[in-house]
Amino acid sequence: MKNVKHAKCVKCGKIYEATPNLTNCSCGGILDIVYDYDYIRASLTKETLARRRDNSMWRYRELLPVEESTEAPPLRVGWSPLYEAKNLAAQLGIRRLFVKDDGLNPTASLKDRASSMAVAKAVEAGAKVIACSSTGNAASSLAGNAAAAGLKTYIFVPSRAPKGKVAQLMTFGATVISVQGSYEDTFELSKQAIEKWGWYNRNAAINPYLSEGKKTVGLEIMEQLGWEVPDYIAISVGDGCTIAGLWKGLKDLYAIGFIDKLPRLISAQAEGCCPLNRAIETGEDWRPMEENTLADSIAVGVPRNADKALMAIRESNGLVVNVSDDEIMAAQKLLGRTCGVFGEPAGVTGAAGLKKLCEQGKIPADAAVVSVVTGNGLKDVANAIAACAELPTMFLFAAMVRRRRCDFWLKLSGLFFTLKALLSYLTPTVELFYLVQLLQMLGWGLISVALVYYINALMDRSDAVKGQAYATMTFTLGSVAGSLMGGWLLDLVGAGVVLSAVSAVTSSEFTQRISTDTPFP
Repeated sequence: MKNVKHAKCVKCGKIYEATPNLTNCSCGGILDIVYDYDYIRASLTKETLARRRDNSMWRYRELLPVEESTEAPPLRVGWSPLYEAKNLAAQLGIRRLFVKDDGLNPTASLKDRASSMAVAKAVEAGAKVIACSSTGNAASSLAGNAAAAGLKTYIFVPSRAPKGKVAQLMTFGATVISVQGSYEDTFELSKQAIEKWGWYNRNAAINPYLSEGKKTVGLEIMEQLGWEVPDYIAISVGDGCTIAGLWKGLKDLYAIGFIDKLPRLISAQAEGCCPLNRAIETGEDWRPMEENTLADSIAVGVPRNADKALMAIRESNGLVVNVSDDEIMAAQKLLGRTCGVFGEPAGVTGAAGLKKLCEQGKIPADAAVVSVVTGNGLKDVANAIAACAELPTMFLFAAMVRRRRCDFWLKLSGLFFTLKALLSYLTPTVELFYLVQLLQMLGWGLISVALVYYINALMDRSDAVKGQAYATMTFTLGSVAGSLMGGWLLDLVGAGVVLSAVSAVTSSEFTQRISTDTPFP
């Protein structure tokens, strides 16, 4: 590679030849790719770039660590839109705001940039199998890009990975290993398997080429802005590879003279998992944290790219901000309603962080800011539905029981029916009659709740919530009438409640169960 000098450890400074199979330094440090900027300046100009019709990340080949003979992988990755968000800028009280929607990449996340690079380097290495660990997006990204290139994939994901992302993996034909544990457990298992079987390693914390793919988001932002540098770029942070890659791309452009200054980075993490931001705030070494956030893609308690990420934040004189899950989901709705951009929770964390900093007065009113949305909202529709659902008060019971275990409600209904049967043998009185009817009413109601919950758990669709509300309302009205008119009518109403709940859930065209021939634990 004429444009690449070598790879260098960010910890000890040891130099390595830039071969396709590079991993970590012998000291455990992460490697960084060092370029020959004199060569790049002589071969790439803004005018040359403007004439190119390759609207993908591969338009920047001179700044990427691939052989001249290496073909770009089949999927078109990159050149995602950069929207000027005037309404949101006015709402936040800043001069200009741009939203980079990287959720429009082939598998709907920024991770496609890293996976496209991984596929290119795997081909250079002569590999037939690529593997990685992931909280979801990197996995589906690798599976899709590798499938298009005819490569086999082994993917390790935590069991908490959203179904939408797992569905992508299955569709792309990946061999999926679901790990009962944290991302750290998943990473370690993948590392052992990769070492044992000799697969090409796509893990961003080990393979130094992946952040080179991710840096293209920064190259695109600058070109799309006409090489005018914004004051800040906000981005969500998990493992640290994305913010490190973004900073590397910006520094590359500065080194070849395409931009005359560098922006400050905004590192946004979830409050429930913010080991990198905490290290910046305290000035101490980073420490592992629990992974307590619904933003699964950045729920990384042990970040493997910490060195590069912390370096990027400090070198850029960046800001760090931690946001709650509620603030993340509020930002998801805010982006959707002001910009028409639908991001997943992790994808909009940068926007949530920017909003919080603006409210705290830490972003000047005359600032120009870019917020990167790293993943599409369709990746995690369950949380989006939960955030946007505004059910009337009469449906709160239905929403509450959605989180209970099906077997609990069935057992409780059985208890009510048992009590009803025992009380039937006592001397009949008016009070006893109504008590028996009440127990029967509660029994039928709990059965309907359990049934709807079970269907909802299988299908994971919003229509199940509607089914619960419908069943609860129908049951309440019908059982009151049944209690007044006699037990035989109550039995009929109870059966109707169950059927109405099933009908409300299954009649929607959106209710489908994801099926696969491959068992998934």
